[in-house]
Amino acid sequence: MPDMPLNILLIDDDPADRNDLSGMLAAFGHNLVAVDGASAAMATFTTHVVHLVLLKSTFLFRADEGVVSILHNAAKDMGIPVVFLADSDIASLAPCLKQGGADFFVKPYNADYIYNKLDSLTRIIDEQKSFDSQRKAVKNCGERLSQHYSIRELFDQSIVHLNCLDTPSIQSFSQSKQPFNRCIMLAANKPDGGKHLLLGEFNAHRLEAALSAFPLADIFFSLTEKGFLMRQILVELNRRLSSILPVDIVFNGAFIDVKVNEESLEIWNAEAPNVYVYSQGEAEPIVCSSQNQPLGIASRWAQDYHVDLVPYKSGDQLMMFSNGVCRLQEGSGGVSYQALLNKMLSSVTPSKNKLDWLKENLNKQGLLDASHEDVSCLTMTLNTDLVLPKAYEKKIVVQEDRPADFSLDYVLNATTLKNTDPLPYILQILTTVPGLNNSSAQVFMILSELYSNALEHGVLKLSSVTKSCPDGFAKYYESRQTALDELDDGFVKIHIKVKADIQKALLVLRVEDSGDGFDFSRLTYQVDNTEMLYNRGFALVDQLCEKLEFSHDGRVVTAYYDWQRGAFS
Repeated sequence: MPDMPLNILLIDDDPADRNDLSGMLAAFGHNLVAVDGASAAMATFTTHVVHLVLLKSTFLFRADEGVVSILHNAAKDMGIPVVFLADSDIASLAPCLKQGGADFFVKPYNADYIYNKLDSLTRIIDEQKSFDSQRKAVKNCGERLSQHYSIRELFDQSIVHLNCLDTPSIQSFSQSKQPFNRCIMLAANKPDGGKHLLLGEFNAHRLEAALSAFPLADIFFSLTEKGFLMRQILVELNRRLSSILPVDIVFNGAFIDVKVNEESLEIWNAEAPNVYVYSQGEAEPIVCSSQNQPLGIASRWAQDYHVDLVPYKSGDQLMMFSNGVCRLQEGSGGVSYQALLNKMLSSVTPSKNKLDWLKENLNKQGLLDASHEDVSCLTMTLNTDLVLPKAYEKKIVVQEDRPADFSLDYVLNATTLKNTDPLPYILQILTTVPGLNNSSAQVFMILSELYSNALEHGVLKLSSVTKSCPDGFAKYYESRQTALDELDDGFVKIHIKVKADIQKALLVLRVEDSGDGFDFSRLTYQVDNTEMLYNRGFALVDQLCEKLEFSHDGRVVTAYYDWQRGAFS
């Protein structure tokens, strides 16, 4: 019995020859369908899996030669061998061989000869099937690669105008041997002049990672632009990803909030490599390790939320990696990323450009070329300068497009203050005002400074002096969270008035708190003077606004912002 029985289609109009050959083939253990004409053969051929066609040579010279030609070509296109059956006249086989016949059987049929020929053809067919399987795999791989390229191109096009990785203070590199790097590296400007950074990867195949990157980037950019806090963005990212991803796919990464006005970093790390903050003059960096669950886990995610609070000075550097960098290792020599990192953590590493140093040494060791890991790395030189947000290009707004005067009030009691950040929602209302929407960054900065002052120093009675001591930022925000958790009384009232016409484009923001007030006569508005308790925030607001007023012993602050810098009363 053959190792692989063949499904054979026999086409012969001589009943005796057909029966003789059918019995012989059946005795060999093959499966046979025997027909007497080309038309019947076509019907059988299209409804059965056929491995081999035995075709009487005289059909090539019949009136139905066209049907046989179709059958013959179909067999060739599908890689099915055609063996011609002929009388003892060998010369009659010449046209058959020209038609691409794989072999021929000549009467009288010899059982041993046919058995050995079929055994040889079985091996050829088996090799052909293996080749076809490989060719199909290569084709599928090519289609997947093409699909990956298309998704990568679409992803890049969708975020290229949003990503701020080309900011002069940021340096990054990313490498993948595949069209889609599983590492996601995003940077976005916050409305108050700071930045949000996100770097990580999905523990998924490339296509799944590529598709998952779209909602991740969309939420990151849209909520950052609207002024949502890092924690709020992370909560929404986790909610969305946990609702659309399979349970075994998560996002491991680090999210960093660069707070320029407060000269501090909030670092959230979930199963990503350590984040390093290099302070000038310090021998070793501050290390922020993973303390959170990855994104995409539904249960108890928010309860385990933890951030590192790190103050910085102008010129300090931030460095973060993807998990792929940590997996780099040369198999033979055992040289790994960790060995280079140990040098980078010491004074051996040049402080001016750690990213270039790391990339150069990874290349020297051959780690990048030898590895198929997706790798990404980002460094940022931190700056403490209070740079006012750039206004977007002003648009000409005709009078009939201006809104009518309006005002609104927000009153936040203790329960609401614990659970709600009103600023993104207020900003969304204000950005519907023609003309004012071009100044959303300035408006957000003014509003956030007034609200933070009212909440933290008014209602919660926190002192900024805490920030000046070692670990001060961590202690300050720990105290802030504790005070919020224990808050059972107090309020912040926000009054907003917009008045816009041909002569006037005025936004009035008045924020009142239930605190004890403060001595606003001691305020100085010098941006570079950091001695005064409330100096930096109010100094910035004073630069942005036409007028800044304090009343009710400092419990009420009113800012007047003219977004066209025109005269107002």
